[in-house]
Amino acid sequence: MHTCALADDTDRYEWALVSGGPPRVPTGHGCRTYRHTTNNSGLWILTRVPSPDGKVVDDVRKLAKDIGFDIAGTFIVLYRRAI
Repeated sequence: MHTCALADDTDRYEWALVSGGPPRVPTGHGCRTYRHTTNNSGLWILTRVPSPDGKVVDDVRKLAKDIGFDIAGTFIVLYRRAI
């Protein structure tokens, strides 16, 4: 598996943009990683907090789009504390 951090907030280490593989599948909105495999798939915005500020998410999504990723199918994963 070729996971790589594409960008991060090096000043404060609050977030990172991580791809499970290179964006090799062209779409009408850029490119995406493979969708139906375990390896070389996925794009994540990782943050230190479970519910990041909306502006942070929007800014990182814009960065992903600017470097060629299709972000049209992205969604927010809600986290809750395990019991």
